[in-house]
Amino acid sequence: MQFDLERKNLMLAEQSSMDGLTRVKNHRALMMYLEDEMKRTMESKAPLSIAIIDIAAVMQKIIREGDLLGRYGGEEFMVIFKETDLEYARTVSERIRKSVADHLFGEGVRITVSAGITQYTGTTISEFIHSADMNLYAAKKNGKNQVV
Repeated sequence: MQFDLERKNLMLAEQSSMDGLTRVKNHRALMMYLEDEMKRTMESKAPLSIAIIDIAAVMQKIIREGDLLGRYGGEEFMVIFKETDLEYARTVSERIRKSVADHLFGEGVRITVSAGITQYTGTTISEFIHSADMNLYAAKKNGKNQVV
């Protein structure tokens, strides 16, 4: 009886942190994880980078097991690259961009994605995210299908 209750509680906790449509972490879980990683980064001085990308169908296959993919909002997704500098985040984001562009969705439909990336520099969570979001905006404004 106790075991069933604990198992159900674990299931509910997992469900409450998942986006129902995409089955990746939801916005609330993503922000909690990001805040924790920012604190850890301030203590350890290890690099931390994020990418905000506007689709996730192929992304889960490309990121490392220790990285976290979650729905940021609307069509946008965020990847939190633990202990990762900006150049590696750019490399993985480019791989994601290319994989999505090469992937056939549905009946031969191809799409492209843009990504805005940034590395944490001790700012607030809002400033950290705003920096990546502004880079995403720049990527879209400069012709889309690119990482900025």
